[in-house]
Amino acid sequence: MRLLKALAAALIASSCAGATTNTTRTEAPGAPTREVYTGDGAHVTLAPSTYTVETDLGASAEDAWTAAVATYEELGIEVTYSRPGEEVGNRQFRVRRRLAGDRLSKYLRCGVDATGRPMADSYVVTLNVVSEVTGVTDLQSRMGTTVSATALKPGGTSTAPVVCASKGLLEERIAELVVGRVRQQGAGKLRPASASRSGLTEPARNARRAASPTRPATRGFERWIASGGRPGWIRLPS
Repeated sequence: MRLLKALAAALIASSCAGATTNTTRTEAPGAPTREVYTGDGAHVTLAPSTYTVETDLGASAEDAWTAAVATYEELGIEVTYSRPGEEVGNRQFRVRRRLAGDRLSKYLRCGVDATGRPMADSYVVTLNVVSEVTGVTDLQSRMGTTVSATALKPGGTSTAPVVCASKGLLEERIAELVVGRVRQQGAGKLRPASASRSGLTEPARNARRAASPTRPATRGFERWIASGGRPGWIRLPS
């Protein structure tokens, strides 16, 4: 019976706790790919297309926006641009080498320097990351995230930044983290704060204890004595 109740609760939670129904990744057409060689020997391949990752969420726009803010903080992206319930992001987030433990070249293509090393991992990168939330119904919303970036050589003589191309992976990671947070938010709303692992609230646990008969502490020992203490009998725990 307990197993059936647990399975039923899991099914309810999965259906109500913000499960994503659809995630799409589209690439906006940009300028043709072209090769650029900078004055310091850097080799840049420009492919200025923009990815937009859109995700359907089983949550209100306000709850989805709250989850997005928490996701940006988890990734270490300071939120400087925000419209509650609508948009969140940072249009000029400066970062170098790594983002949330990953090399920037995992998310961006900025070309390679004279040694063949990805410039995303050595240049100062300025990210433009924005997630837009749109309400569909009171309990449904859709979030779209876009990323663009430029890179500038630290201490270099050239002041012209390199335009980077997003690989679409940062947008997808943001979507995955938001989906997970929306599910957690939904599960928290389904489960009372005072519920225990057994699924009973504190008053219910107290009522069950009061209704349960108390066994005498010496019950097992008395049965052993009544048997005459014969070796074939085992003293039962109380």
